Amino acid sequence: RLSNGQRLLIEKMPITNLVIATDNDEAGLKVRKKIREECCRLFNIYDVVPTMKDFGEMHPVEIMKNFSHVLERI
Repeated sequence: RLSNGQRLLIEKMPITNLVIATDNDEAGLKVRKKIREECCRLFNIYDVVPTMKDFGEMHPVEIMKNFSHVLERI
């Protein structure tokens, strides 16, 4: 979940795209859904879900592969 301070900072930034990258577990799914609900009217939202349970378990090359499809779209 985004804190009020985090949401205010993001809303002040001159951006149109928001990338959400959370762990691939139940808690990560809940956070993604909550952020999407809070920010869907303000930004184009893209999700990056790790192929493993979380990004900390992955090699940097694999992390970049996970992000590449989103970065190409933006």
